[in-house]
Amino acid sequence: RVPTLWALFCEILAAQGLSTLLNVCFVAKLSTAVPEDDMRAGWMGKFYALINVVSCCLQFGVLPQAMSKIEPSLLWRVMPIIMATYLFYQSVQPSPSLYLVSGALFLFKTLEFSIRRMLDEMVYVPLDFESRFVGKEVIGV
Repeated sequence: RVPTLWALFCEILAAQGLSTLLNVCFVAKLSTAVPEDDMRAGWMGKFYALINVVSCCLQFGVLPQAMSKIEPSLLWRVMPIIMATYLFYQSVQPSPSLYLVSGALFLFKTLEFSIRRMLDEMVYVPLDFESRFVGKEVIGV
């Protein structure tokens, strides 16, 4: 009914698919690089803690000031370009290292947790009440 919601739904679906793919690549690379379970669990815990800290700093420190100077539509266009560039670089490597694979997941999750979630909420603001309510319900599930 609302083209904006359809575009948001497709973007979220594509992002979740990419996130799953990156996570599988990361776990596979981590399990070969760090074969011991306790060391791997510690590595993964520190990795996700770093994602959360950086996302928090971006969301509460950098983005509030940046959004007064940057148009949200520009961020919507730049985010896929950043990810595509990084993933292209990773794909041309014959055997990407753990740090390269984890960097892709780190970049994706950081962008998702800080920028994309904020932009998702901004999409709903100009919509009528019914579109907002039904759109969030359908897209959020």
